[in-house]
Amino acid sequence: MDLGLKGKNAIVTGATRGIGRAIAETLAAEGCNVAICARDGAAVEAAVAVLRKRGVKATGRALDVGDGAALKAWIGAAGAELGGLDVLVSNVSAMGGIPGEEGWRRYFEIDVLGTVRAVEAALPLLEASQAAAVVQIASIAAIEVGHDVFPDGFLQAYGAMKAALTNYVAEISRTLGPKGIRANTVTPGPIYFPGGAWHRREQARRRSRTRASAASAGLKT
Repeated sequence: MDLGLKGKNAIVTGATRGIGRAIAETLAAEGCNVAICARDGAAVEAAVAVLRKRGVKATGRALDVGDGAALKAWIGAAGAELGGLDVLVSNVSAMGGIPGEEGWRRYFEIDVLGTVRAVEAALPLLEASQAAAVVQIASIAAIEVGHDVFPDGFLQAYGAMKAALTNYVAEISRTLGPKGIRANTVTPGPIYFPGGAWHRREQARRRSRTRASAASAGLKT
């Protein structure tokens, strides 16, 4: 596949595992230079090493996207290190399941403001590109209410914030389009990967089945 990305420069937030990691590796496989961030420094170093094996320029930094000043500073530095910026992929998320008001605050700070700040920091770099694009990774939870495998309310705040981001990107697509910058949202469904939410859910269910089986065996003896 040739996506026309060879020699382009991209930033992907939250790219050491799951969707973000797959995006970063796909970009690198297409010849795109990539800068990534995540909170785990060791995981960032390991991911960068894999990306560099594709023969592209790759860089990364341990970073909490909730730190707005640090995020903006890193995007500027990453763009300078890559030699420009053509693609911004805002992927990082606080993920689902944080209860109460703390969950609402965390999702707003990480998912919503993390994306808004990233876009604002990247704009000067994107405006200098001839093929600029902003891609925001949302979730099916933004448009689908309720899910059989999660308890009621588990994705409430998460889904609401992803819906807000879908609206935000639709709005900036109107203002950035005339500047030659495309802005799109991707709303994936459940994605399974080791250590992810669905893997943890699977493990929890497996433990529940094991306990239920043990209890049932005990009743039979």
